[in-house]
Amino acid sequence: MDKINKIRESLRVAEAEMKRWNKAIGEAAGTNSDWHDNAGYDYACAQFELYQSLVSQLKLELQAALQQPKKIK
Repeated sequence: MDKINKIRESLRVAEAEMKRWNKAIGEAAGTNSDWHDNAGYDYACAQFELYQSLVSQLKLELQAALQQPKKIK
């Protein structure tokens, strides 16, 4: 697998995790939007932010990789 495909696969996985943790935020808050002193909510938010940052980083890496000229063998 070449570098671009590895980045794309990592991006796909990170985006799926980001969506999963976004859903977990809502589930942890519950129907009453109970976010205050809620460890589950805080953890889900932290995980979401981690994957959100990773997605941003991977998008930049993919953009840079796509702009690099290919070497002719």
